[in-house]
Amino acid sequence: MKLLLLDIDQDLEQVIRAHSGARSFELHAVFGLTHALNAICTTDIDAALIAPDTNNRRHLSDVITTLKHSGAAVIVVIHDIEELGQLSDTDRAEIDDFWLLPLDPRVVEARLDLCAKQSRRDAMYRALSQTLPDMLFRMSRDGTHIGLQNSTATWSYALPNSIIDAHISQALPVDAARQFRELITKVSETGDSHHFEYTLPIEDQEYFFEAHVTRGATGEVLTFVRDITKQKRYQEQIRAAAAAQKDFTSRILHAQELERRNLSRELHDSIGQLLLVHRLDAELIAQQVNTKPLQEAAERLCASLDRTLHMVRTLAMDLRPPAIDDLGIDFALETLVNNLARRSEIQCEFCVDSHLRAVPNNVGVILYRIAQEALNNAERHAQCQHLKVELKQRDSGVALFIIDDGIGIDPKRIHDPTSFGLLSMRERASLLGGYVTIDLAPEGGTRVCVMIPYAPFQASVASDTEAIKTNGRNGEP
Repeated sequence: MKLLLLDIDQDLEQVIRAHSGARSFELHAVFGLTHALNAICTTDIDAALIAPDTNNRRHLSDVITTLKHSGAAVIVVIHDIEELGQLSDTDRAEIDDFWLLPLDPRVVEARLDLCAKQSRRDAMYRALSQTLPDMLFRMSRDGTHIGLQNSTATWSYALPNSIIDAHISQALPVDAARQFRELITKVSETGDSHHFEYTLPIEDQEYFFEAHVTRGATGEVLTFVRDITKQKRYQEQIRAAAAAQKDFTSRILHAQELERRNLSRELHDSIGQLLLVHRLDAELIAQQVNTKPLQEAAERLCASLDRTLHMVRTLAMDLRPPAIDDLGIDFALETLVNNLARRSEIQCEFCVDSHLRAVPNNVGVILYRIAQEALNNAERHAQCQHLKVELKQRDSGVALFIIDDGIGIDPKRIHDPTSFGLLSMRERASLLGGYVTIDLAPEGGTRVCVMIPYAPFQASVASDTEAIKTNGRNGEP
């Protein structure tokens, strides 16, 4: 510990030296304020013992201010308590302790021990305050700055270069200053800590700060301020990237649906009709031939064409059921459920809310694709006997429930990143601000819940309307 002795008489200096050796104190004894300022500037002083010179108060204030700015503790050595009253209010506020002479050597020893402990605490506090990114301000309850720590970052906290003794209204924009004053009042009255965020225009850019206000010593509040500009900008970049990814995914799915619709129409209208013509020709041949082998061959051809025609129509329906566009999502889901019941041994049930509002086409496509994936999973993996699909009206939107009584889904698979089917279900719902939950049903089996809120419906309707106009201009039906 480095201890500065300023204008200390020789008797007290000898006592201090006698007791400081065992404590590894480094003493710097100087006389005169000029020598004191030189010592402070060239040596990292931890604490200073000062005998005030009543004839040189202004320079004494300079010494005390310099010591405090360097982080040193200030102790005045006086003969009478009234000497404290002769110091200025500013100097008295900066003094950490005083020694009243004469002092017994044992008292000096005890005081030096206390000084060493205080110095260690101050050093730890300074190291902590310099390490943390927060700026710490001491403020009066009227909003005046009276002290700070970590001043290297102060330029970014407030508008003027120096804020000590400046009121909060001088340091911050009007809105931020008003919020600060309100919080200072709350903290002073209740003792509870509060925080808020504010922005500052600095060098033609907007900077973001987070302030925590708490009660300090009597008549003071402490404000911890952290520059969160980087975090805010990172968050904005993340949001922009997420929005871009969402928009990209939406465009891909939209293009995929258009391609499916075009391919479905091509299969149904072109290839399907061509197969139907061949089927009629094969039937005509079967009716015209007289020999049994040729007739049997023609009948086999008819049967083969029937199966091929059925496969083409099924494929066209799976690609893009016309019911979604023509009859609505409720009819399309009912057809999907009935088809599952016909081709499997699962007893299927479909229920639709009688008060269901009109569902936009975009939302209907999302619900259909999610239901398609969920039903395929149930058919392949659930080993269920019964399956129920419900389309219900909710105050906040439309809900789709798919519940089976099978063996239930493995909880590890619910959030497995390699389960692309489940990921696609969630991704489709999120495009419209919705969500998908997958869990074990209370009675056993798996329950899938899809919720699409009404908020995006307006955007979906507008998108559908614009798509219809665009398709009309492009010659599409």
